[in-house]
Amino acid sequence: MTTEELKNVLSNCIKEKKVESVEEIYVGDKTVLADYFIIATVRNGLQVRMLSEFLEECAEKNNLVVEHKDGAHVTGWIVMDFGGVMVHIFTIDKKEYYSLDKFWKNKEKQ
Repeated sequence: MTTEELKNVLSNCIKEKKVESVEEIYVGDKTVLADYFIIATVRNGLQVRMLSEFLEECAEKNNLVVEHKDGAHVTGWIVMDFGGVMVHIFTIDKKEYYSLDKFWKNKEKQ
């Protein structure tokens, strides 16, 4: 499976749930961490936990492996590494605070 196909599978899983927003950002030409970042925004820490658990189940159903998971729902941010695609699940306030989407989109212009 290509990283673009992996991104599409993960993004579709996320879109099955009620999220505030889902952004897909290509970063493969700017970092060795991943080819894509998916940034999902939810309303609260409970939704962060529930979405991360749902994404793990969805990954398992699609024979995908979460290589690493870090963060906690109580912090408002969980990041999941699927090898080539990193999924960041933020609460609204943490997304605004860390502004990963703006940072990586600005990198596109440089």
